[in-house]
Amino acid sequence: MPLSRFLQQCILSVEKWSKQYSHNDKVFIDSPTIKLQHWTAGYHWAKTNKEISSTAIGEIVEYYCPVGDESKVSEEQIKNVKELRWNTFDQFKKRASSVWIVSLPTVNEKWKEGKCTCPYFLKKYMCKHVIGLAIRLKLAKPQQLQKMYRLAKSAEEED
Repeated sequence: MPLSRFLQQCILSVEKWSKQYSHNDKVFIDSPTIKLQHWTAGYHWAKTNKEISSTAIGEIVEYYCPVGDESKVSEEQIKNVKELRWNTFDQFKKRASSVWIVSLPTVNEKWKEGKCTCPYFLKKYMCKHVIGLAIRLKLAKPQQLQKMYRLAKSAEEED
């Protein structure tokens, strides 16, 4: 394609997109898609015997979740993570991943807007900790998981 034709096509595309935005014709996804595997992982995480502490900060509640096989989090671990207390890289590795901090809005219907400090959330904008806490707090129902499982199974059978 010649350069002049390419530039003309670019201008037409940008003009079309601008009109879509100005008329609100362009649809944006503003909440993450929660797949069956995320629901399953969240459900299993919610059923563990982990002790979770919390602190309300305005319209957000921060939940402090233990990592891996740990069952509870100490106040010292929370303080280390929140205040970024480390002097060496080895301290950083140990302390930064010793507690996952999950922040959920106090408005129950907005739990999907929650955030987590775990690496998976930073990539996918949703993780088992957010979903698991929503299940524990009865903001999300595990029945949704069962329905989704049945729908996924029936879709597999049709293929």
